[in-house]
Amino acid sequence: MITPISTSHIDFSDPLFASLYQDYPTFKEWCAKVSQEPETRKAWIANTPDARLVAIAIIKLGEGVHGDASLSAKLSTFKISEGASAQGIADQLLSSVLLFLVEKGVETLFVTVYPKYEPLLSYLTDRGFRVTEARTPLGEIILTLSLHTKGKITSVINKIAYEVLAKEYIDRAETPGESQEPPQDLASHLTDGLRDCPKRLLELGPGSGSVLAHLGSVGDQVIAVELSPKMASIAQKAAPNASVVIADVQDVDFPDCHFDGVYMGAFIHLFPKEIALKQLLRVRRWLVRSGRIFINTTSELEGSEGFFVKEDYDKKMLRFRSSWTEDAFSQLLSDAGFEVLNRFRTKEVERQKNWIGYLCVAKGEADE
Repeated sequence: MITPISTSHIDFSDPLFASLYQDYPTFKEWCAKVSQEPETRKAWIANTPDARLVAIAIIKLGEGVHGDASLSAKLSTFKISEGASAQGIADQLLSSVLLFLVEKGVETLFVTVYPKYEPLLSYLTDRGFRVTEARTPLGEIILTLSLHTKGKITSVINKIAYEVLAKEYIDRAETPGESQEPPQDLASHLTDGLRDCPKRLLELGPGSGSVLAHLGSVGDQVIAVELSPKMASIAQKAAPNASVVIADVQDVDFPDCHFDGVYMGAFIHLFPKEIALKQLLRVRRWLVRSGRIFINTTSELEGSEGFFVKEDYDKKMLRFRSSWTEDAFSQLLSDAGFEVLNRFRTKEVERQKNWIGYLCVAKGEADE
């Protein structure tokens, strides 16, 4: 469990800080200063059930790279104890920091790391931080993360969430609820709608890979794009006949008129609404003439978007989610140039969700 803590209450004599005392000769004086600055410094910690400190993050608001403090913050401490669950704790800790900064309107987060800490550098770059050419007087590498590009920071936070929740996803796929639509039925909504034998299929956000496995059994070339490396590994194992690409779909492009069908299950609502439209326009470009897409989301009485705790999993991770009314979602598809051929409704009783799926074709191509 990640909890916020005032910097005035941090015990800097804890063994977790031992390596920092070794790396920074003035660390003791820095700790004293941090303890007296709870207004401009924010901190989060993780403890074991027996109250042992295993992780801490401290940020300083209003501190920027090269002296530019406008809407910036520094991740001044990001320390995780070694262990099997270190990455999971790091992800939960970073997620809490990023959500706080996004809600505060901070546009840039930066951190300095000694080159010798290669695992930390690898972790941060994998979570979206960019290595700059600048170095501190102590020789530390300076990394920055842009928080103001709405679509990208939502992907960073969602990637962290799915890295943490990957094990729960596979457990759920292995023991589906009675009212949950079977993956083979979901896949058939797309494949049955294709006039000819599907040759090239694309799935965006394959999750556990249960639908991807069925797509892989009918397509000659099946590709999936998955944001989370852990989820991608699970999907690839479930669907050996498909090729799973680890990437943010916003950074991926395919040739025009390349795919016969595109499957987007529980995917498009992971983007801000303005980004969702842009993504659907790209998908339309990737389709062959008369190609089909299957897309679904939950049907809501009111639309919304923002960062929410994913309550239906044991680990309560923050994730970006947009919600749509049926009318608004139908308009989204129309604005992206799609015509709805069929609708599919499923009531998932176990999680109290009403799903609606759409089989679509590009406008003007339904009768070709």
